[in-house]
Amino acid sequence: TTHTLKDFGAGADYYNLTINDTSATNSDTFQLGAALNVDGNLTITDGTFDVSATNYQINLAGNWSKAAAGAFTQQSGTVVLDGTNQTISGSTTFNNFSKTDATDNATDLILTFDNTGTQTISGLLTLDGLDDTDRVNLVSDSPGTQWSLICNGTFAIDYVDVTDSDASGGTTVSHTNTVNGGNNLNWGFPSADNAPFFGANF
Repeated sequence: TTHTLKDFGAGADYYNLTINDTSATNSDTFQLGAALNVDGNLTITDGTFDVSATNYQINLAGNWSKAAAGAFTQQSGTVVLDGTNQTISGSTTFNNFSKTDATDNATDLILTFDNTGTQTISGLLTLDGLDDTDRVNLVSDSPGTQWSLICNGTFAIDYVDVTDSDASGGTTVSHTNTVNGGNNLNWGFPSADNAPFFGANF
């Protein structure tokens, strides 16, 4: 059975949204009928969450979590993380994925990844800081333990600080103005990937 999420119209966003199929067969699909703006957390517990063939965009201010029993059908859609410090838990395949720090306030934004999960990006990966003091920091939820990233598409990465990232399962990550926080694989740094390094253009 396919259900379409209710669109409350402009200015009436979801806060916390949980996708949880409680049917006997656990085979229901929850599909977007409009662009989705979630001001809190988005949790996929069970069932399938589908952006639909229209490829509606998801904007999320809180944390993203997908349990093993849940599925995300990314189609050709885009997930935009537009909060401050955010967390990605579980394993998810995204099409386009974006997080940007556009505020000039000398404060980095932190994106924390579940070290037990794998995030796969099949389309465009956008991680865009503003300058040296307003970066997007990519870190593990367990410092020193790598988090897994598989990239099969293209990149728009600038002013990022990355630590503990194992991207060896996909294309070498392309980026500019990036700080190597150490313990990274397949990020294209010219020195040993496990040694901190400030990169300019790669």
